Amino acid sequence: MPNSVLQRRFNMNAHHPTGPSSTQNLNSPAKKVRKRNRFSQAAHVILDGSFLTREKVIRLIPFILYLMLLAIFHIANSYRAEKSWFEINALKGQMDELRYHYITSKSELMSVGRHSEVSLRLKDTGLKEATVPPVKLSLSDVSLQNPARHE
Repeated sequence: MPNSVLQRRFNMNAHHPTGPSSTQNLNSPAKKVRKRNRFSQAAHVILDGSFLTREKVIRLIPFILYLMLLAIFHIANSYRAEKSWFEINALKGQMDELRYHYITSKSELMSVGRHSEVSLRLKDTGLKEATVPPVKLSLSDVSLQNPARHE
């Protein structure tokens, strides 16, 4: 009889709320189910590639392509702006160099063009400085009206 009491108790516990439930298999060990957080679920879906099969993504393909095109234009524009910046800096350097050359050439020309410098350079050629002041020539009014007469 004691066996029958134990059997009854075992059967009673099987349906009791504190006892084993009817959905669990008594022979298999209990498995712990670990819930994933949102980030790991999203990472799993992306790495798995299953997000590409959803209808929302298929509907958004034109917008995604538009964003990709904008990104390509942005990269190209940045590259072009950087290239232009380097060219501008190189041209500024050349402009400074040409400005220094201009200033040097101008000062040399001013020093060479002075009256004393010109007279020193012309001494070797045999030309002398004029001692007589220049004379102003004037034509009469008649010679201006008939230029063929004076030929």
